[in-house]
Amino acid sequence: NDIESSLPIGYNLEIATYQADQVAKTINGVSVNVLQTLAIVLVVVILFLGLRTGLIVGAIVPFVMLATLSIMQFSDMKLERMSLATLIISLGLLVDNGIVIAEDFKRRLEDGVDRYNAMLQGSKELAVPLLSSSVTTVLFFLPLMLAEHVAGEYTRSISLVILITLLTSWVLALCVTPLLCYFFITLPKGKTSVNKESSKAESSKFYRYYETFLHWLLKHKALFMSAMLVLFIGSVLSMKYVAKQFFPDSDRTQILVNIDLPNGTSSTETNRQMKDI
Repeated sequence: NDIESSLPIGYNLEIATYQADQVAKTINGVSVNVLQTLAIVLVVVILFLGLRTGLIVGAIVPFVMLATLSIMQFSDMKLERMSLATLIISLGLLVDNGIVIAEDFKRRLEDGVDRYNAMLQGSKELAVPLLSSSVTTVLFFLPLMLAEHVAGEYTRSISLVILITLLTSWVLALCVTPLLCYFFITLPKGKTSVNKESSKAESSKFYRYYETFLHWLLKHKALFMSAMLVLFIGSVLSMKYVAKQFFPDSDRTQILVNIDLPNGTSSTETNRQMKDI
């Protein structure tokens, strides 16, 4: 209102675009993607681990998300496109710790260990390895937080959200997942260490081919490491052929044009040039 009252007679202000609506629409779209990714992760975990184990592993996902959002709130971190996109990325990473704990618990039961000791031993033995794995992933994203100037402002939230989600999932995987395994994981009758050899014999062809391939690699370690080194060097050299861009082009149906006219240009001339454009 103050601006309109200061305009010359005959001038009016009209809203050409309202950025707040575009931002809200984008945030809502990414939020829906987070929920879709969460559902996909849970379905995949259940398909590969079974219903009971999959639900146990997936049970910590909502708690990790709630804890992450709470920490972001107390840390004055905003929910924007980069942080929401990082939540989507982290959904596929934060279930890893729970999967390892649950599968280790089942293996110990198959070896004849009682449920209580299986719960305690798994948490104690896997705490440091799982922490090392989580810290390694966090350090991989650390350069994004240390980036300077404009790039750092955009990408800093990626490293912070990854740090929060992975460390939270590590804590919950060691505290909550073993307890859920203790109460809910059961083994089929007769499935103990006694019949492990027979279960191996009944394994699929894929497992046998994979085992043969691993033995071949172990016998030819130098050849394998040389091949990996060549692939690594080739991938680094091929980066120069990949197009580079800080952010992708916007998909908004809007074109922004900056026009500078000489001082003293009349409103009639300005209006005429606008119509020509």
